Amino acid sequence: MNFSWTRLADGNIRIHIKTPVVEIGTLYRLTAAIFTMGLDIVSGDIKTFIKDGESYSDDEFILRQSDQSISEGEISAKLGIMMEAILRDHTDPDEFMKVENIQPPRKLEFFDVEPVIVFQSDDKTNTTQFHIEAPNRTGLLFHLTRILARENIDIIKAAIRTEGDYLAQDTFFLQCNGRKLEKETAERLEREIASYE
Repeated sequence: MNFSWTRLADGNIRIHIKTPVVEIGTLYRLTAAIFTMGLDIVSGDIKTFIKDGESYSDDEFILRQSDQSISEGEISAKLGIMMEAILRDHTDPDEFMKVENIQPPRKLEFFDVEPVIVFQSDDKTNTTQFHIEAPNRTGLLFHLTRILARENIDIIKAAIRTEGDYLAQDTFFLQCNGRKLEKETAERLEREIASYE
C-alpha cells in the first residue's frame, strides 16, 4: 500500500491511497480505519484500474478532523498503520473496531430525513450506478460500504461529495460477479440501506 497525507489550508486533510490488490470490501476496510480515527469524510474519489493484467485501486479522500486534541503526526502515523493492517490481514472491520473499543455507527443516526436513493443501469460501463443523497453524518460511508461488502458487491469507482456541511451526495458504480446488478439485488440494497432494523 502507498499512503500519503497532506494538511490543506482550510485545516482539512487530504489522503491518497494506492493498493496493489483490489477485492470486494477494500473500501469498507479503509472507511473503518477512517471512522475509528474519528475523522469525517468530506469528499473522495475511488477508482479501480488494470495495469499489466493486475487490478489496482487509487483512492483520494478529504477528511475533517473532529478531535483537535490529536496531533497531526499521531493521526498520519496511526491512520497509515491502521489501513495497512486492516488491508494486509483481511481483518473484519467490525472485529477491528471492537479491538479499538469503537462502536460502529447505527443506522438510526443517519436518516433523520428520508434519503434519496437511485439505482440505474449504465450500459457503457457495464455497471449499476447507485446515487444517494442524505444528511451528512460521520460514518455514513462506512455504513454504505459495509452493506455493499456483505452483499458481495464490487465498487468499481465512486465520487463522494458533501454539499455545504449538511448534504452527502455520493455516487457509486457497482458490479456483482463482473456484471450490472439484478433489479432484485438493487431493491434489497435499498431496503437494507434505509431500513431501521
